[in-house]
Amino acid sequence: MSLILAFLCIFFIGSCHQDGPSYDRHVKYQLKTLGFPYQIDDDGDFLIYRALPEGRKQNVWVSSVREKDSGIVYREIFSMAKDYKGLAPLEVSNNLLIQNYSENRLGAWSLLQVDNYYILLYIVRIPVNNDSNWLYTAITETALSADDMERRLSDIDQY
Repeated sequence: MSLILAFLCIFFIGSCHQDGPSYDRHVKYQLKTLGFPYQIDDDGDFLIYRALPEGRKQNVWVSSVREKDSGIVYREIFSMAKDYKGLAPLEVSNNLLIQNYSENRLGAWSLLQVDNYYILLYIVRIPVNNDSNWLYTAITETALSADDMERRLSDIDQY
């Protein structure tokens, strides 16, 4: 499964280094203000390593890409919880749909297909003209939600 993470870093997300060629300077300022350590990948996305209770950790990405829908400009904050070779089991998919409706406050679960693998992502979308409190809340919810699901589905703290 570490092959999936390596594939994501190299192909989907880009290789990580300190300062990429094009990134959102507002996000960089907010992350520094919040004290979150980060790396910037080749796509200009921010990779944050969140330390969590019980010695666990979670990788969270903050996209520099600005998306627009219905006149609202937003960015995505996301984290991986599990990967599957082939589709996720039906029971897992059904539970995610129920959780999307009944438990999630800001974000939702999504399955990203990469070749014949499916990666379970928790994604939060926030307006780009947010303050640091919005970003802190989005990063925290993303990390905690993804880690909670990772813990439920696996014994390994992989992502």
